[in-house]
Amino acid sequence: MRNIALVLAGGVGVKLWPKSREQSPKQLEHFLGDGTLIQNTIFRLLPVLDPSDIFVVAQESMCEKLVQQLPSIPEKNIVCEPFGRNTAPAVLLGATIIKDRFRHEDDVVVTVVPSDHVITNVTEFQVLLNQSMQCAVDRNAVTSLGVIPLRPDTSYGYLQCDRAPEEAEEDEVLKVLAFAEKPDEQTAMRFLKSGDFLWNTGIFTAPLDVLFQLFERHLPEHAALFGVLLRHINKDTWPALLENAYRQTRAISIDKGIMEREKNVYVIEGAFGWSDLGSWDELHRLSFRDQSDNVMQGNVVAINCKNNYISAQHRMIATIDVDDIVVVDSEDSVLICRRGKSQNVKEIINFLRRKGMNRFL
Repeated sequence: MRNIALVLAGGVGVKLWPKSREQSPKQLEHFLGDGTLIQNTIFRLLPVLDPSDIFVVAQESMCEKLVQQLPSIPEKNIVCEPFGRNTAPAVLLGATIIKDRFRHEDDVVVTVVPSDHVITNVTEFQVLLNQSMQCAVDRNAVTSLGVIPLRPDTSYGYLQCDRAPEEAEEDEVLKVLAFAEKPDEQTAMRFLKSGDFLWNTGIFTAPLDVLFQLFERHLPEHAALFGVLLRHINKDTWPALLENAYRQTRAISIDKGIMEREKNVYVIEGAFGWSDLGSWDELHRLSFRDQSDNVMQGNVVAINCKNNYISAQHRMIATIDVDDIVVVDSEDSVLICRRGKSQNVKEIINFLRRKGMNRFL
């Protein structure tokens, strides 16, 4: 059995603007830990997998920076999309390259991993990752990693699992009953109280042949387009045919396109300190705070202030008598918002796009 990781690195992370930008999205930036988010993702995988068995999919505009940031990953394992089409096409493109690369091997197993998450208990994560790989082979099915929810979070997707005695096993492998999109606060509270919902990490494992079967069953138009591509890998015809396939491919997430439609999905529950780092509020929660619950990074002066997140990387920022705010600067922009509302940063992005202010994106 050959275990492969497919790291998805194509997102922009608009909710962490102005630090996360189109030309340098959040996975290429440093927020927590020793490296950038994608470097930390690779570090977590390396004790489990050989570097030659780790593939990264991203938009072509990011590939050069990925090569620079990930020297341990072979350059041929950086798979470039002509442009973004959400996660389902990215997974299928990566799977197509992997199928060609290991065409003479049986029992290839692929684990799909987002590039921009934070995991604090790495050892526990690696144990569960190995369990997930083995479970996917034993059941010949998709196996996800789910996290026991700690609060009624409305920014995460959820998995409902079957905790009936005959379904629960010693290794905590559970059958997935349903996928739930990001809920409102009342629904999230109900999920938490029910005890049969887990946070959906977006990390899942499947045998390679099963992965292709899922696309043929649930996204047959995608499967057909990429089936043609397989014959043109490493040929002069590849770039033009790949771009043409992407232009014809419907943009859809892997959760919407595959997971929510598939009935034979399992989940292993864990508690490994996971976050998708989707807002400045989440960064405040995860970062070191002073005695006044302030997170202050860079050249910051805060007098009589509490419960703030202030990041000054390009100028000195001074605050007096302010509480519960987020202040983040970049070379050309400064974000100021109330804590608890930082997920609304996407409204600024939408405004900038409508006004054609692309230099700030």
